[in-house]
Amino acid sequence: MTPTTWTECGLWSCSRITNYYQNRYRELEGRDLLRGAVALAPVFQRTEDISDGQIDTALRAVATSESSRLAIREKLNALGYIWCPPNQTPPVTWQPGIPSLMAYVRQRAESAATPPPPRNRPPGADDEGDCHVGR
Repeated sequence: MTPTTWTECGLWSCSRITNYYQNRYRELEGRDLLRGAVALAPVFQRTEDISDGQIDTALRAVATSESSRLAIREKLNALGYIWCPPNQTPPVTWQPGIPSLMAYVRQRAESAATPPPPRNRPPGADDEGDCHVGR
């Protein structure tokens, strides 16, 4: 299900979806996998199917040894951040486990790396109700 589907079905409100992403983000952070998740997110933004080699290349920014990169890949797979569809013949390809979560991780990383633009909002205005997760 996508966030749009959740909202249309009335199963999730915007704040519940945001809470879900924040909890999964904290889970990645708590398991020391956030840097790996951030490193992979832009690769998957360019294409939905990537190879072991592309994962390894992306993870070189956060782990120097091949065994460390393999461990990160396997842990991200176990959490459902990435997955390898079953019954593939080598070479296998990987896909985002939850594409909207990956977009959220990428969005958070980009916003942390870029200073926010000046806000031209009236005093007292807030961002309540904004739900732009997964874009």
